[in-house]
Amino acid sequence: MLLPAGVLPLNMIRRLTLISTLASVAAGAAAQGIIFEDNSQVAFEQVQQAYYGLSRQKSFTFTIDITESKDLTTKRYSQIRGAIVLDSVQQSNVLKFELSEYAGHAMQPGSLTRRIVADGSNFYDYDARANTFRAATYSGERRRRQFFQLLDKATAQGPSSLVGRLVNEVYGSQYPRVTNWIPGSRPQPAGTKESTTFFIKQNRNGGETSIAFGSPLMRIMYTDRAGQNILTSPYSAWTLNLGWGNGWLGNFGFKPPLNAREIVGS
Repeated sequence: MLLPAGVLPLNMIRRLTLISTLASVAAGAAAQGIIFEDNSQVAFEQVQQAYYGLSRQKSFTFTIDITESKDLTTKRYSQIRGAIVLDSVQQSNVLKFELSEYAGHAMQPGSLTRRIVADGSNFYDYDARANTFRAATYSGERRRRQFFQLLDKATAQGPSSLVGRLVNEVYGSQYPRVTNWIPGSRPQPAGTKESTTFFIKQNRNGGETSIAFGSPLMRIMYTDRAGQNILTSPYSAWTLNLGWGNGWLGNFGFKPPLNAREIVGS
């Protein structure tokens, strides 16, 4: 099978040294960094293949369920919901994105806290708590690059970074590319057919941070535990679920609420 220019077959990837950020699977990426053990190579290849599979999906919905705990009795639940359409067959050159974040208690996420909308030419980032928003445009020959730059900036931190980073790595370049989601970690398979623990890092205080990719790529699970005790150590758990089909795919519209203030500048 012929591969796109610049993309190496998997049997060659096994023999390459990958850069520490795993930013490319091209031949030039083998110049520096760490050499994976066999199991790490398998994990990398599984996620790379899953990226290519997801790249065929030009529209999907997503939810991120969030649980954060400081101790056994204090837990906070929230949820992020959204959808994306990229260069769909029905309407070429479409780039739309929608994300709504809700905060809640127990297992009932409720009030809106944040909303990000890209309607095809305008990009909005709305903070519901402060009732403020930022607006930008993406258009012309650089519209695709502008779209992914805006999305990357808006989803740089917190649970929304799961979907922001995934979308950027799968669709942001000519070909999907896998990078290191947790600095200082190593790819490592989970040992199950359902998921691949791609990044795992032991923290100084005895805790652990990990990213597990579902197989096929319909779920990403992030966990971060502050200490050694599984029951009492503070932790965060984010689960991103992807879906596609004929269901709801977002309205991709934003109208500033009453008295909302626009923040201009960086």
